[in-house]
Amino acid sequence: MQTMVLQQTLTLHSVSYSLSRLFYSLILAVFLTLFLSVLKQKTQLKIKKFSLIIISLTAVSGFVMYFIGYLENDNPIFISFLRGIFSMARMMLLEEDFSAISAHMENSKVMTSFWYLPAFWAVNAAAVFSFAFAVIALFGRRLKEQLLLFFPLGKTIYIICGLNERSLNLAQSLMEKSKRLVIVFDDQAEDDEIDKVKECGAIVIKQNVLEKGKLKSELLFKLGVKRYRKKLNLFLLDQDETYNLSLAKAILKEASDQGWDSNRLRLYLQSDDTIILREIDEILACPTNYEVNVISEAELAVRKLLEEEPIVKRLHLDTKKAAVLDAELSVLIIGFGKIGREALCKCICNGQFVGQNRQPVPLHITVVEPNWEMMPWEFRNIHQSMIEEYKEIKWEPISWHSEKFFQLLNKSIETINYIIIATEDDKENLTLARNIRALAEQKKISWSNKLMAVHSKNQKSISAELAEDQFFQHIKLFGEYEAIYTEDVIVNEIRDTVAKKINEHYNLTAQNESNTPKGNLDNWNELSLLAKNSNRSAAEHLGTKLALIGYEAEVQRSDSEFLENASLEDYINKDQMENLLRVEHLRWNAFHFVNGWSNYSKEEIKQLQNGQQEKLTYSQRKDKMRRKHACLVTWEELVFVSDLFGYEGNCGIDLIQKYPEYQYYQLEDLKQINNIPKFLHYAGIKVKQYDRSKANDV
Repeated sequence: MQTMVLQQTLTLHSVSYSLSRLFYSLILAVFLTLFLSVLKQKTQLKIKKFSLIIISLTAVSGFVMYFIGYLENDNPIFISFLRGIFSMARMMLLEEDFSAISAHMENSKVMTSFWYLPAFWAVNAAAVFSFAFAVIALFGRRLKEQLLLFFPLGKTIYIICGLNERSLNLAQSLMEKSKRLVIVFDDQAEDDEIDKVKECGAIVIKQNVLEKGKLKSELLFKLGVKRYRKKLNLFLLDQDETYNLSLAKAILKEASDQGWDSNRLRLYLQSDDTIILREIDEILACPTNYEVNVISEAELAVRKLLEEEPIVKRLHLDTKKAAVLDAELSVLIIGFGKIGREALCKCICNGQFVGQNRQPVPLHITVVEPNWEMMPWEFRNIHQSMIEEYKEIKWEPISWHSEKFFQLLNKSIETINYIIIATEDDKENLTLARNIRALAEQKKISWSNKLMAVHSKNQKSISAELAEDQFFQHIKLFGEYEAIYTEDVIVNEIRDTVAKKINEHYNLTAQNESNTPKGNLDNWNELSLLAKNSNRSAAEHLGTKLALIGYEAEVQRSDSEFLENASLEDYINKDQMENLLRVEHLRWNAFHFVNGWSNYSKEEIKQLQNGQQEKLTYSQRKDKMRRKHACLVTWEELVFVSDLFGYEGNCGIDLIQKYPEYQYYQLEDLKQINNIPKFLHYAGIKVKQYDRSKANDV
């Protein structure tokens, strides 16, 4: 009998022990999961809320356990309540009062039950985790930041210098991907700005990066740059553009002195100042061997606009000939600040088309700016050749509130294809857009082939109106920081991928088809800003060329109608090819004109000939210092240029034999056009033909 009782007792203890272990394991697993969840929280606010919930649950559970224990030891309810609170507080400080409640434990059915002891010790274990949660809530961010700085995640460190609305949006965009270390430096950052950046998970260091014109070496060590040889993406976005330039020089010097690899550093410098841009070009003229990019708010805003709403969409096309059916293209730009000036230049570059007669389609641009006479002389000086070349640009120094402006609109609104409103005031822009829309409705003008683009940095303030107001269906808001200061637009944007491939292919053909010495095909880092932007302009225009022949780009598409190594001539007819060549030459001319280049005059050519009626050399076709180029002529006049200047370019014998009707300099445009499928494939861009039901072509 005693043996049976002993066996039953052992069995009961075994079951109780197994259940206790299971109970402990479940409790610890739950708290461990919660603990790891806290560590993964990016924001301090979430950590504090999470910790508060866990601490509260643990404290209540601890009080209940001790209250039951004291009550089972024949203490009055009030005394048990007070002692329960006291013991719970000690438990939260990692102390326990088990001995105080275990004196008469053997006489308590509750305390000797299978659940009490496991629950009691599980709650005490939870108190340890709760204590850790409290520490994390108080010091977790600093600890996490120090660990990330000492052991940086990923292969690249993203550093932003300057804390403002631009950098905040960029930091948020960069932090959308996991395993990212994003650090923002600003020695004058305000607390509310710091909190916003930290909320997205980035690290803010309130410290100056420069010391007597040099980088602080201890910062580089602190960031793990010297220890781990991480790649660096640096964004210099301070409001002071002069400071950005000084910082860029210091960073490039440090990288050069330390002998960093060329692919280890990518520099992005915020600047709209023409003087600073000239200094950047001087920096690039030296063999820095590192990639330096310029970020311009105006350029980002207008580029994004024309990518989403290209001018070619506002025209009627004959895609069988790559020609435009409209008699002219008309653009209205209201406001001529930085956005307006950038819009003018990009509209000129992207507004070059030919009609069915293969002649350029007239581009009429009207710029309304009441303070036109007060515009900086630097703009007039730099763009003098553009102003002289494009006589159709009309400057209207009138107020957009005046009767003259109303008369201008009333007269031309039916023929305008594209309206860009870019005054310095977002509210003013929207008011103007509403008034123009009202005028169009009064005149019963269809907006099927028109677009009104309105610059607005903060579109959240009108988000409710966007959903309800039918007016917003007829306009395009652009320029919001959240849309342009992003990783996709600035860092991984497709345009530069295509531009680099265009440059590589040019270098390859130069080496294969001429006596050019063999060298590095990818010399992107060695190019001047003008050369880089020239390739970028060609890349930007690919969408327009595709539209002219009835195709459109689609990145997400699984397959492409263009084969990988195909030439565009495999897909288009001679009419399309001829017109695309003319369009490309018009675009190339426009890019150079808006960047201050001009053609040689007859007198200058005579000076080059030095009184000798002989053919000039190939190198004389271009003068970088004076920004002169002999090819800045019409398509037909390129034949004269080919005769006058000796050709040492990279046109292969196959092109010359296949297209005998084209001269050497015309064949340069042919190469660019023919390689479009290769450029697109390299960037992962797929193409498909237009949906004819939605197209504007015949």
